[in-house]
Amino acid sequence: MQRLTELKAAPETLIFYEAPHRIKATLEALCEVFGADRFAGIGRELTKKFESLYRDTLVNLKEADIPEKGEFVIVVAGAPKIETHSESLSWQSVLETLLKELPLKQAVSLTVQLTGAKKNEVYDFGLEIK
Repeated sequence: MQRLTELKAAPETLIFYEAPHRIKATLEALCEVFGADRFAGIGRELTKKFESLYRDTLVNLKEADIPEKGEFVIVVAGAPKIETHSESLSWQSVLETLLKELPLKQAVSLTVQLTGAKKNEVYDFGLEIK
């Protein structure tokens, strides 16, 4: 459980190999740590005659009627990206805020550095609102 907790926020897709007698317990632990709605897939007996694939949320896979025979590969989607406050700000709102305290040229320069917006576009917008 401790290792799963460490992996909870990993943005990468996670791959686990599991024995048939532990598959239900592992799905229970994944569901508990990663959350019931995390998308995952299970491959059973890959590259063999009775190969089967299951894709759904962890909670639905945990409750699915999957035969507990063979070798299992569990693929769990990486953690969803959490948008930070700074990512949700537009360059326009950054410029408007900076213009309250700084001259146009300095506000434009800082806005371009912070957001990566095009300098000419930012400067023209600054002229409009000033």
